[in-house]
Amino acid sequence: MPECDVFGEGSRQYYVCRGEAGLSRKKTDWYRVERWGFDPLYPETKEELAPIPESVPELVFHGKSVSENQTSHRLYGPGTE
Repeated sequence: MPECDVFGEGSRQYYVCRGEAGLSRKKTDWYRVERWGFDPLYPETKEELAPIPESVPELVFHGKSVSENQTSHRLYGPGTE
């Protein structure tokens, strides 16, 4: 796989690109297709790759849902003391 040579042999990205990093097929192809623009190593996973959402609709802090427009939130603490 000559496209993997851009990362330099021995680097983590090189092994991920070649499918030798111990990642799942889906994760390997996600890096190859979405991050680096290469062809998938395992073509059967192409349909399973979902695009990353542009924004997160809600955030979760300590088990409580917080809307993305809320600029402050309560964390654990003594309160107003």
